[in-house]
Amino acid sequence: MKLLSRVEADYAIDSDWVSLTGYSMGGTGAWAIALAYPGTFSAVAPLSGSVRVTEQNLQKSVK
Repeated sequence: MKLLSRVEADYAIDSDWVSLTGYSMGGTGAWAIALAYPGTFSAVAPLSGSVRVTEQNLQKSVK
């Protein structure tokens, strides 16, 4: 999240359109970050990552 804040501060990006992705362990990390910071990313595309399906995680994943 520190890196995201730095990129937003240093570059002219639209913070409403920041996406997150990762493959394998990175996909699992993408899930973890997205669930830890709901509403931060406009899209999350974890590839071959795993996540525990719980009611709490389902609620966090819906805008």
